[in-house]
Amino acid sequence: MLYSWIESEHLEIKLDTCILNNSLINFSKLPFYRTPTEKINCYMKHIKFCYKEIGIEKGAEEILPILIYSIIKSDIHNVYIEKLFMNYYKHKNFNRCQHNCTHLNNNFLNYVEPKEICDCLDECMNNYNETTYYLALLDTAISFIERIEFKSLNISREEYNAFIDQKIISLKEPNKIIEISSKEDNKISRIIKYFRKQK
Repeated sequence: MLYSWIESEHLEIKLDTCILNNSLINFSKLPFYRTPTEKINCYMKHIKFCYKEIGIEKGAEEILPILIYSIIKSDIHNVYIEKLFMNYYKHKNFNRCQHNCTHLNNNFLNYVEPKEICDCLDECMNNYNETTYYLALLDTAISFIERIEFKSLNISREEYNAFIDQKIISLKEPNKIIEISSKEDNKISRIIKYFRKQK
């Protein structure tokens, strides 16, 4: 990745590097899960770990740099596709209702209008809203990385250019890289087209 040289100080993250690296353990597992629920649970576990370390009262302005750092350092290929997959299927990431539930009778297909909102429905909606919020935050982190320039980081223009130049020089076998990149782009295009057709 072009920005793999970025460190926590460039994003003004105050957490210890060891803690940040520990947070990557869960996040790096994301591509290895197959179902949307597993992927969402993996992602949310990472978010909760980060909040535990920085303080639960902190807002998005504190968690976003950590998320950006996580994406860069985990080097997950096609993280945008992972985000699309989770976002498209997030509405299916519900637990089954409690036994003898009054509103869905423990079956989503047999809906009965409840007299009162039961605890399981309330919990489902809270989980859905929380997941939606943090997936939007992931989208913001990806957009930030796509538009990185020296002004985005705690770094001088000279340092930024030096890091970029060094990274470009370190990329060997350019023809092979271009070929792999082309194949990946085609794969990504097909997946994006699929998701758009499903809407």
